Amino acid sequence: MLVAPGKMGDYLNWLKNDYRPALETAGVRRFQVSQPIFGAAAGEVVTMRMLKNLAEIDGGAVLSRALTDDQARAVAAKSVTGRSYTELPVGVVKAASVNAPKAAVKTE
Repeated sequence: MLVAPGKMGDYLNWLKNDYRPALETAGVRRFQVSQPIFGAAAGEVVTMRMLKNLAEIDGGAVLSRALTDDQARAVAAKSVTGRSYTELPVGVVKAASVNAPKAAVKTE
């Protein structure tokens, strides 16, 4: 997400004071916010939350499942002043053990 110039403080306060509590109400246990430094556009903020499984996406917006329509709209309306665009990439990460072969060391 690219935060509009001069709105970073407002946006981070919205994440902390409005969005995160709403996610907690919806049962989201892990939510992460980071600001990339190298190779990112100025004002970029990356947010990530964990899914129970990919079927959770089919259930619709997470806030709409836990809040009334008016409550979800109120939380979303406060965010509009802080962002320029939003992307929604979905990735699946699975833990795996890798048995890499030991490198052969040749001595002469």
